[in-house]
Amino acid sequence: MDFRLTDTQTLIAETANALVGQHLQAVRGGGALQASQTTSALWPQLGELGLLGAEIDEADGGSGGTFEDLAVILQALGRGGGAGAFGPVVVTAAALVSRLGDAAQKAALLPAVVEGAKRVVLAHHDTTDQGADDVATTAIPASGGWKLEGRKAMVFAGDSADVFVVSAHTAKGLTLFLVPATAEGLSIRSMELYDGTGAADLELNDCFVPADARLGAEGDAGDAVAWALDRANAAFANEAIGLMAELCDMTSEYLKTREQFGQPIGKFQVLQHRMVDMRINLELARSMAILAAVAVSDPDGRRRSRDVSAARAAIGKASRVVGQAAIQLHGAIALTQEYPAGSFVKRLTLIERSYGDTRWHLERFAKLADPAVVLIP
Repeated sequence: MDFRLTDTQTLIAETANALVGQHLQAVRGGGALQASQTTSALWPQLGELGLLGAEIDEADGGSGGTFEDLAVILQALGRGGGAGAFGPVVVTAAALVSRLGDAAQKAALLPAVVEGAKRVVLAHHDTTDQGADDVATTAIPASGGWKLEGRKAMVFAGDSADVFVVSAHTAKGLTLFLVPATAEGLSIRSMELYDGTGAADLELNDCFVPADARLGAEGDAGDAVAWALDRANAAFANEAIGLMAELCDMTSEYLKTREQFGQPIGKFQVLQHRMVDMRINLELARSMAILAAVAVSDPDGRRRSRDVSAARAAIGKASRVVGQAAIQLHGAIALTQEYPAGSFVKRLTLIERSYGDTRWHLERFAKLADPAVVLIP
């Protein structure tokens, strides 16, 4: 298999990295860099450059690319401190609209997402346990539409969403609905997460949506949601690579400039060994991120989930090694609000705990793996 970037992906990478790099030069001199700042500040430019529509079909205003194209963008945004709403909007919710939506739903949402004018996000988990897949939210037929009852917890980017893709059980099974943020009966409680990004809890109390708000066939959303969550995990995997790569570069540069006993601390062999450990873990994680990016297109759902969980488990372990080493090698300065290393580690920590933590993904991998595979801890 050829893992080199295509010409298109190379161009996307150059565009995204240049955009992020320009922003970082302007921000880093002024103080702390929260993970949410880069993507939020660059959202209009991401739309203007076509990066928000990299995978969306050309008929819907996008470029008709692949998930591998998105992976390149996610890594670039990771280098900038985090992908923020890019994953929840572009990778997860817009993909569900593309897959399940009718012509009218696509026309109403996807071109606006591509332009950066509208944000749509998935609201699936009823509790903060994102490894769980039990949905208690219900939808019952009402005159001219549906009434939704229930709650959704810690919806990523929910604080800035214009439309929610809400999962609920009907008499026929799990079904998705498009719920505007302004819908009557919907209450949104915004919050700021550990890394500075936004989220929201939703309360749906007799929340009415019209009949044409149903996304896809009634009772047929289970496979689509599982696919979307695997995409979200693959997105986190590739974002983490960008975060770790920047942490490695940041730490390496610090070791070259910070002096102690009359010489750069990077000359001390024990610190060189720690730096090598960081680089090794980064490259091991990078190979697993490639696996995750390729896996999301696998038509075999069991194999797709297995490979994505393998990647998340490996990258979760690597991110702890890289993040903790970066903090320790920087010393006390890494714990200050004014230095960006701490913000990068916060984002890595949030990623490791989202949509199932490292242990959860190890356990899922074990369940889905071929019985002949020996899992070495």
